[in-house]
Amino acid sequence: MARLIGPLFSLDARGQFGQTLIYSKNHRTNYAKPYKIPQDDKTPLQMYTRRGVGFISKHWTDLTTEEKATWQPLADELGTSPYHAYLRFNNRRWADLLPPSKQPDLVTLNAADSTGLTTNGTKPNYQLEVAINTPTLTPWCIQIFADPTEPVTYDKQYLILAVSDLTFDDPLYTQTYPWTAPTETDYYFTARYSNSQGGPWLEIETSA
Repeated sequence: MARLIGPLFSLDARGQFGQTLIYSKNHRTNYAKPYKIPQDDKTPLQMYTRRGVGFISKHWTDLTTEEKATWQPLADELGTSPYHAYLRFNNRRWADLLPPSKQPDLVTLNAADSTGLTTNGTKPNYQLEVAINTPTLTPWCIQIFADPTEPVTYDKQYLILAVSDLTFDDPLYTQTYPWTAPTETDYYFTARYSNSQGGPWLEIETSA
């Protein structure tokens, strides 16, 4: 890494130059380093994390005023806002393969009477139809996995969707999600859901 005085015939320089060098500075000096094309690998584990962060941050707006207020004690403990306490709590749960929650006090409820995930369409273009008959809880987070090797898996690398937009038509919650597979390989689909208070995950029965 070269240290510079008067880079580019100026007193200061920042950013890339001709996609050959990157100029910047720290608290001591200006410097230059070789330009590298930014990488966005989007590995399966990175995509699992991104889908979790996206789901959790997006659905803060689902919370009622009363539910948002339940995050205040944790926010006070962490020295942050209720929103950031909610994010921190749920991002850690997501990383540990646990369901997110609208409230820090987790509640376990009974499973639904019946559930179903039906796959339609022609590979690689699938239509994934979810149906949940639930007299005891409102489904909040639905995870759908596509694994080319095993019939039932909840491995992070195979998560393809994390959603919460089911339509309620008493007594069913239903929704259809399009998904285009990266290849024309045959896939096994599995799905699970949780309530809005932290779970546990409940399996959705899958049929072709």
